[in-house]
Amino acid sequence: MIQREVTVGRAPDSDILYDPNCVHISNAHAVIYSNGSQLIFKDTSTNGTFINNVRVHHQSVIINYGDSIFLAGKYPLTWDRIGVFFPMEKQPTRINSSYNPNIKSKTVVNPSNQQQSVVYGPIAIDEEKSSASNNSSINIEVETARFNWGAFFLYPFWGFANGMWWAFLISWFFGWTIIPNILFGIMGSKWAWKNKHWRDINHFVIVQDSWKRWGIGLFIAGVFILIFTIVMALASSF
Repeated sequence: MIQREVTVGRAPDSDILYDPNCVHISNAHAVIYSNGSQLIFKDTSTNGTFINNVRVHHQSVIINYGDSIFLAGKYPLTWDRIGVFFPMEKQPTRINSSYNPNIKSKTVVNPSNQQQSVVYGPIAIDEEKSSASNNSSINIEVETARFNWGAFFLYPFWGFANGMWWAFLISWFFGWTIIPNILFGIMGSKWAWKNKHWRDINHFVIVQDSWKRWGIGLFIAGVFILIFTIVMALASSF
C-alpha cells in the first residue's frame, strides 16, 4: 500500500521546504513515498539529485536510511527531515556505503520487486570521511560542469591566468568571433580545473566567480560605450 507522497522543493506548499534562495532546487524537486517496506525517491527536478554520489534525474529509486542525498548536487536532504514523515527506530544509523545497483545503472526501478534492509549502528569515523569525500566529489562535478562566463567573455586573458596560455594563440587566429567564446564557455570550467592547481573547490569557485563578474562588467561597459559612440556620431551629423 503506497502512502501519500511527501513533496520536496521550494514551492510554499512543499512538505520539506527549502529556502527560495536555493535557486538550483526546483519548486517541485522530488517526492518521497513508502510502499510499505521501502522508501522510494522520485526526482522531478530540472537539475537532478545526487544519491550516494550518483546523479538521478527524472527517475524513481529506492533509498536507504543513511544514504547521502544532495538536491541539485549542492543542498543536502538530511534524514532527520525525512524521518518526520517516515519515522525510523530511534537508534544511531550507519551510512549505507554500498552502491544501489538501480541508482548506479540509472534505470527506473519497480520498487515492489526490490527488498533492501536498513542497517543500524554507530557511524564509523572512516565512513564520515568517506561521506565528506563523496560530497566533495559531487561539488567538483557540479561546479566544473557549469558554463564559464568569465571564459566566454575574456577567453584569451582568462586562459592565460588559468593555465592555458594557448588561448592567446586561438585569439590571434579567430579573433573575437563567437565560436571560441562558446567553446571556452562550455569547456572552460573543466579545462581550468585540470590545468591549474587549486587549493580546493571553494578556491576554484571564488576565482571563476571573480572572472565572471569582470567579464560581464566589461561587456556591459562595452555596450554602453558603443551606444554612446553611436549617439554622439549621429548627433554630430546634424
